[in-house]
Amino acid sequence: MTKNVLSWGQIAKQAAYLGSLTGLGYFVGITLMHWAGMGLGDWINWVYRIAVITAIIWTIMALRLRYPNGLSFLKAYSAGLMASSVLGLWMLISAFLFYGQIAPDYLKEYEAFYQRNREVQMYQTQYKKTNAELEEEETSRALTAQDSLIVQKGLEKHMEGTAYFFSVSGQAVINLIYSLVWGLLVSLPIAYMSMSKKE
Repeated sequence: MTKNVLSWGQIAKQAAYLGSLTGLGYFVGITLMHWAGMGLGDWINWVYRIAVITAIIWTIMALRLRYPNGLSFLKAYSAGLMASSVLGLWMLISAFLFYGQIAPDYLKEYEAFYQRNREVQMYQTQYKKTNAELEEEETSRALTAQDSLIVQKGLEKHMEGTAYFFSVSGQAVINLIYSLVWGLLVSLPIAYMSMSKKE
């Protein structure tokens, strides 16, 4: 009985196909969520995570089913990395299309949303820090003007440091980098679990 031979070209073809398919699904997903008014918040991050994990699992499992005796750990891991790389390119393109054409005001709205949430977190942190230094009977004291100034200066510095994140090119580059990093991490256990068993 001859073993199925899995070439690198077949791996690249499968990774490109399923990476592109999930990349298109990612783009459609974030667009529909935006139109449904669910764009702000953590929902889009979940679409991203699901797309990466799906691309890697589908690619490795499809190869495992087609070539049950020819999928080594190296080939499975490489397939996962290729799929996440292709998906990363689709996510990069999606960022330019989505933030530049479909939702040009989205990043400004998201920046304001992020800034409000970050401000609340910083005020809560400052309040806890201030009250930890007070006597027990004084713990109900409200934040002073000095506390507010500390928070506002810290918030301004933080927003200056994250300005690139709220640009179209920043989102495109971050999508690509995150996809590659997730590919490195997620592909490892999936590749290990899908290795061909030696008889």
